[in-house]
Amino acid sequence: KRSVLYSVLIVLFGALFVAAGYYLVGPIARASKVAEQYIFMATGLLLVFLFQPVKRVIDHATDRIFFRDQIDYQEVLTRIGEVISFEMDFDRLLGFLVDSFARELKIKHSAILLANKVGGGFKMIATSQHTQRNIRLTRKSPLVQWVHKRRDILITEEVDREVFDLQEGPHKQERLQLLNELRALKAELVSPVVISGQLRAILLFGEKLSGDIYAKADLDFFEVISPQIGTAIIKAQLYKEVSEFNSKLKKEIADATQELQAINLQLQQRNNFLISLQKITNLITRSLDFRNVFRVIVDGISSELRFAGGLLFLKGHTTHSIHLEEISHGPHYEDVKKFLPTTFALVPENSRRKENFISRAIRTGHIQIAVNFEHFISPPLSKQQAEKIQELLRFSSAIAVPIFSEDDIIGCIVFLVKKPKEQIQESDIQMMKSLADQTGVVTRNLRLYDQLAEANRNLKELDQVKSEFMSIASHQLRTPLSGIMGYISMMVDGDYGNFKPEQEDVLHQVLEASKRMIRLVNVFLNITRIEAGRLRLDRRKVLMNELVENVIKELKSKAKEKKMTLRFEKPGILKPIWVDPDKMVDVVLNLIDNAIKYTEKGWVEIRLEQNSQRVRCEVQDTGIGIPKEDSARLFEKFVRGSGSARIQPDGSGLGLFIAKKIVEAHGGTIGVESKGENKGSTFWFELPLKINSKNHKSNTEAALPHHELRGLYQPEGVENSESNHSVASTHARVSTKRKNG
Repeated sequence: KRSVLYSVLIVLFGALFVAAGYYLVGPIARASKVAEQYIFMATGLLLVFLFQPVKRVIDHATDRIFFRDQIDYQEVLTRIGEVISFEMDFDRLLGFLVDSFARELKIKHSAILLANKVGGGFKMIATSQHTQRNIRLTRKSPLVQWVHKRRDILITEEVDREVFDLQEGPHKQERLQLLNELRALKAELVSPVVISGQLRAILLFGEKLSGDIYAKADLDFFEVISPQIGTAIIKAQLYKEVSEFNSKLKKEIADATQELQAINLQLQQRNNFLISLQKITNLITRSLDFRNVFRVIVDGISSELRFAGGLLFLKGHTTHSIHLEEISHGPHYEDVKKFLPTTFALVPENSRRKENFISRAIRTGHIQIAVNFEHFISPPLSKQQAEKIQELLRFSSAIAVPIFSEDDIIGCIVFLVKKPKEQIQESDIQMMKSLADQTGVVTRNLRLYDQLAEANRNLKELDQVKSEFMSIASHQLRTPLSGIMGYISMMVDGDYGNFKPEQEDVLHQVLEASKRMIRLVNVFLNITRIEAGRLRLDRRKVLMNELVENVIKELKSKAKEKKMTLRFEKPGILKPIWVDPDKMVDVVLNLIDNAIKYTEKGWVEIRLEQNSQRVRCEVQDTGIGIPKEDSARLFEKFVRGSGSARIQPDGSGLGLFIAKKIVEAHGGTIGVESKGENKGSTFWFELPLKINSKNHKSNTEAALPHHELRGLYQPEGVENSESNHSVASTHARVSTKRKNG
């Protein structure tokens, strides 16, 4: 190009200089008498100044005439560089590159192969000829191996010459395989794209449109453009990955949001159902009547669960029958009730009779669903009657859910649903099953309640008969026993003369046996009074320290027999307390007598304490103690400690029960403390000082005289004043008669 340009310039300016000398220098020199050399100098200077402008004009003209297909690589680099510097879309960038290469470089086609993330192969991701897409090269491909090894521009023509020049052998075969692959790809030039030492892509360029081979200018262009393309591809690829990740994340967030909304809707529906079920449960647990409970259940199906209605059926107890218990109340309640049968047969298994879905649900325990109500109620109803019921209640489908009570199927609930069968969801079925299960539990509890109520009524009747019998028997036994004991006591005292020693021993044994019988009769008589609610308190002002001292005096002889210390820790000044003195003597007697009985050796100590609100009495011993498991039940009827039977086998287990009832009747509390077996025990009771005077049975103000007080409980050796009344009368009559005689 430069040779042509300068040849044209030399010819042109030479011609101009000759023309100027011939046509201008001579005439001007002759006219102005100026030397010719000066005129030539001026002409030369003028031509020098005109050289560059003329050069540009001629350069442009020669390009248009001789070099119309010449490529301005710098301009191509600039245009491509401007685009790849800001283009971030991966697909648009690749499409622009392959199209620009084909257009700007005037070649038949171009393509880009991108390295796979794993495996070492390459995949064609863009081409100017769309028919060549989806081409893949493995890492064993001759081209891939050559590019990995050389990492330099490869020209197909050079490979062709090399194959032609090489002699037969393995090396020639390798080059031949490479040449065949290049021709299959229609590639005349291959340019690797290496970034940071890693082969990222391969650029393929086809044959030039002019048919020329690739020159050095082309190779320089590809060496410059390849790294830029690699950087742009990596940048666009990262942007694509980020965009895809962002899109994926948005989709996942949208899907998760949609899923959460669906879950939230399900939870909301579940929560609404649980609230409705809880309302129904609260209502049915308030009643113990079967009819009311069943009415609440079926009405709740429509009012709380928002179904069209419901029917509740129960299986008969002894017959193979099904009974309609209740139907949801509504506008057509009376009309529908006229159609429905109150009882129909439960079809047994393997029967040839036609079975409706209600019978099948109860027999099999499986949920039954149908669109037509006739499947549930026919037989015994006709198809027309079933259709009339469905028309009145306006429901689209029905579901029979069996009612389970433990392992037995006791009935079913038929839910009448407004929505079509295909729109019934699993959550709806679960709601129905939950209500059916709740119905089973409630039905079982109501049946148990009825059974318990019936058993309780029978027990109360038996207990009443027992109490009446014990009361009558006690009264009938106490009078003759008291008379017998009175006469024997008189005989022991010598009122009927002297007896032989062996006779006196027999009389003493009979007297002690009579006392035990009277004590037992009194205990049972008082138990009947307590159970009948006839325990009356005759409250009077009593000084507890004097009451305790009198009881201790009566029991000292018994403690002395066991060589046991019986001591009383006397308090300071005590205020009088309103109590029934006879019954409080029973309590104190019971506690001290038990302490003496169940203490083999050691001591028994009684303590009294009083403050502004209460008085406390404690009886502590060093006896057999009480296991922890016995402490809670010790004050129950007929309950004795685990070691007490060994020491006192004939105990009734009623003394502490009576004491507890007396203390509680006074508004007090009673209890026991023990560290365990053989570590002693402390029985205590507390009574309030302030008693409402309206509850007093007596308003006697004076304190009682402190003689022996006896009532409900009598220990051995202490006789009941009421039982001994006839004895005393008899003794008085006999003594008077003997004096008069």
